[in-house]
Amino acid sequence: MLFIVQGEQMKEQNHEIEFRKFENDLKKIQEEHIPTLPEYNPEWINATPKVSLDDSVFEPASPWRQRLPAMGSAAALILIISGVALYGYLNLIEQKKDLAQSQAPAPVAQPVKGFVSNVSGKIRLIRSNKDGSLDRNAVIKERDTLIAETGGQIDLILKKSGSLRVFSESSVTIQELSHVNGEESRIVLLLKRGKTVHRHAKELSRSLYRIETPHLVAETIGTAFAVSVTEGETYLLVQEGALRVVSSAGSEIIADPGTPVVVGSQGKIATSLPKKITTQLTRALNTIEDQSQNSREEILNAINSEKQFAGISTEGELEKRFDRRVEIIETNDGREYRGIVLSETKGKLIVRSLNETILLDRDEIKRIRYSR
Repeated sequence: MLFIVQGEQMKEQNHEIEFRKFENDLKKIQEEHIPTLPEYNPEWINATPKVSLDDSVFEPASPWRQRLPAMGSAAALILIISGVALYGYLNLIEQKKDLAQSQAPAPVAQPVKGFVSNVSGKIRLIRSNKDGSLDRNAVIKERDTLIAETGGQIDLILKKSGSLRVFSESSVTIQELSHVNGEESRIVLLLKRGKTVHRHAKELSRSLYRIETPHLVAETIGTAFAVSVTEGETYLLVQEGALRVVSSAGSEIIADPGTPVVVGSQGKIATSLPKKITTQLTRALNTIEDQSQNSREEILNAINSEKQFAGISTEGELEKRFDRRVEIIETNDGREYRGIVLSETKGKLIVRSLNETILLDRDEIKRIRYSR
């Protein structure tokens, strides 16, 4: 108990000391800084405000300062709306572009003409259901049917894509003979019966050269091959390049010079030919040259007159236009040509440089290499 009483007495003494110290500090402030300070009022503790501050502290903010947070929020909202609108606008443009591309008409194939380079024996031409005859240099069109009677034979130049020979007792219909944008050629032939030999020059990968028979469909980019059709079978013998062959049953095979093909009426594919058929087709391939001299000149004239060469001034443009790389052709006598190889059939090359089209014999070529 004694310790508790002493503790209470010490607290009261401390309070008294603190109060006196407060009075002394107050008097000192009054004397130095606030000469008109009002007399001390014990009730001041309950009064408000306890401290006198500058009136500006309690004044309401200016209208501009009041609007500042709202302006910041509005600016952020405007940025968000603008971003959304811009995204929507760009997306709409992209959708319109895709729609325009999807609705844009596909390139239309334009019919072109072939011509007859040689005729022997009796040849019939059926055009628009009318039966007629054919002479050398006659024009060939889509949907024409050519019939070589017994002992007859006809050689055709189908644009710049190559040559076709139709042998005796054969019937061929020109299903399609056209080009797209002056570059991609499309040739589709229907061989109903008989025998044909084809020498088709290399062209763009998008070009089409197709031969159809009752038993198969064969497509090529550049090759030399012979086809023979009987009532029950179709025989194929490839001399150069390769053929993609699809039978009537849907079977598929790639025929190259080492893979002869025979397809029967049931669509079954075999890769061996009777010796007699092989001999006949080999002889047929050897009898047809790439083109006669006159035919070569006619092809070159036709190629030179094509509008597809207009506006080409650099090798880069040449490569882009023909979708091929420029090659350098060196000859045995030291000449050098730079250009695109448009056609490469047996023994002959047609090369397009920036300024001209060149016909070269394979025997006079020393080396061919890419420019880079």
